[in-house]
Amino acid sequence: MTSDVGTSAVFFSRGDTAEPPERPKGPDGRSPGAVRRGRRRALLSREAGGDGFAILEVVIAFTMLIIILIPAAALFANVIKMSANSRDRVVAGNLAAQQIDVGRATSFGTLAAQADSGSLQTTTPKEGGITYKVVQSAAWVNESTNACGGTGNGSPGTQPILAMTETVTWPNMSSTFPIVAQTDIAPPAGYYSSSLGNLAIKVEDSNLAAVVGASVTITGPSPATTVAAGPITTGATGCAFAAFLAPGAYTATASLPGYVDMNENTTATKANMALGAGSTVGWTLNYAPAAQVPISYQSTAPVLPTTTTTLPTTTTTVAGPTTTTTSTSTTTTTLGGTTTTTTTVPFGTITYPTNGYQVTVNDTAYLTAPVTYAAPLAGALQLWPYANGYDIYPGGCADNDPATYSLYAPFSVSQGVTSPDTLQVYGVAITASSALGPVTSMQVVSATDVTCSTNNSFGPFASAAGNTTVIGVPLGTFSLHVTGIANGQAVSGNVTLPLENGTALSPQTVTLS
Repeated sequence: MTSDVGTSAVFFSRGDTAEPPERPKGPDGRSPGAVRRGRRRALLSREAGGDGFAILEVVIAFTMLIIILIPAAALFANVIKMSANSRDRVVAGNLAAQQIDVGRATSFGTLAAQADSGSLQTTTPKEGGITYKVVQSAAWVNESTNACGGTGNGSPGTQPILAMTETVTWPNMSSTFPIVAQTDIAPPAGYYSSSLGNLAIKVEDSNLAAVVGASVTITGPSPATTVAAGPITTGATGCAFAAFLAPGAYTATASLPGYVDMNENTTATKANMALGAGSTVGWTLNYAPAAQVPISYQSTAPVLPTTTTTLPTTTTTVAGPTTTTTSTSTTTTTLGGTTTTTTTVPFGTITYPTNGYQVTVNDTAYLTAPVTYAAPLAGALQLWPYANGYDIYPGGCADNDPATYSLYAPFSVSQGVTSPDTLQVYGVAITASSALGPVTSMQVVSATDVTCSTNNSFGPFASAAGNTTVIGVPLGTFSLHVTGIANGQAVSGNVTLPLENGTALSPQTVTLS
C-alpha cells in the first residue's frame, strides 16, 4: 500500500483483499450525514413556516392596535374640546359679569333710551386669542311678573323696571349654548312724573309668545296722528314701552314683515288706549307669523249637450257635377258647382277667468267679519292661525259661501306654515247662437252675481274658436255677458244661469245679436 500525501487519498493495490471500512449508521439505517441533511431540511421548513405565522401575528396585532387607538383618539379629542369649551365658557361668564357692571354704571337715562328704541349694544373683547361677542339689550319689565310694564288690555300696572341682558358668544361654539347674564335695574327716585303716564305695549303671537323685532309706533293724544313714541323695536319680552306721555287716548301700531293681526291685516293696531296721569297702563297687540295659503282652482265636470257644435259654413264655387262625400267629422255636398263644408268640433276644456276669482275668507267660529280679496290675488293669502280653521271660497257674495249649502269643511292652518288650498268651482257648458248666422270667436266676457252689488263680478274667460265653451263658476246665481262674431259682425248677449248649488247645471244657450 502506498500513500500520496499531497492528495490525502488512499489507494489499494489490486492485490489487497481488505474492504474499506463501513461508515457508522443510525438506528434507522441512515448514515450520520443523511440524518444531518434531513434535520437541516426539517429545520429550514419549520423556519419558513414560522416566518409566515409571525407576519400574520404582526398584521393582527397592528389591526387590533388601530381598533383600540381610533376610539381612544376620538375620546382624547373630545376631552380636549370639552376642556377648551369649559375654558371659553368661563371666560365668557367673566365677560358677561364685567359688562353687567359696566351697564350698572351707565346712566339710567341712557339705558332707558336703549329700552325705548330696542337697540342692541355690541362689544368684541379678545381674550386668549379668541374674539368674543357681547351683546347688551335692555327692556322694560313689570317688577312682579318680569313681563311688560302694564298688566295688559288697559289695566294699570306697577311702575316698570329695566331688565338688562348680556349675551356672550364666540367662534366654534358648536352645540354649546351662549352665556346669558341678566340683572334688573330700578329707576332712581323721582324718575317718573306724577303728571305724566306710561304705556307698555306687549306684542304676542297666536301661541301667546312674545314677538321679537316688531316695530311699534304710538300716536296721539291730540291730534291722533302725532307720533308720541317710536318706532320702538320689541325685545325678548315682546314689549314696547313709552314713558312720560301726557294723559289721553293713544293708538299703537305694530309692523313686521310676514305677520298679520286677527283680521288678516299686515299691521296690528290698538286704538283708543286710555292713559291717566301717574300710571303705567299695559295693552296687548295680537300679531303672529301669517299662515301662507296659496290658492288654486278645480272644477267639476260639466254636463255637455247631446249634439256637437259647428264652425261656420265655408262656400266655394267650383266646376263639376253634384257629389256628396261623408267622413267622420266632415260632410261635403257639391250642388251645381257650389261646395258647402260643415265641420263639427267638440266642447273644449274648462276655462277660468284670466285674473282668477275674488276670494273670501272667514274663520269658521265667525270671530271676525269675512274678508274678500280682489282678483287677481297678490300671492298667497296671509291668515291669522285660528285653531278652528277657515271657510275659504271663490266669490264675494253670501250665496257664494259653501256654508250656505253645507258643502264646506274647515280648512286648517298653522302659524308660519304654508298650506295650499284648492277652491271648488262648477263647470257649465255654454252655446251661443245668432240669427245672423253661425257664431265664432265666442267669449264669456264677465260673470256677475245677481244677489249682491259689490265684489260680485269676474272675467273675462278665454275665447273659443267656435260657438261653445265650458266655464267654471262658483256657487250662486250668475249673469253672463257673452260676445262673438256672426256673419262678420260683432254680436253680444246676456244669459242668467240657474242657481249653482253644488249640482251640475244643464247646458245653457245664449242668443247673440
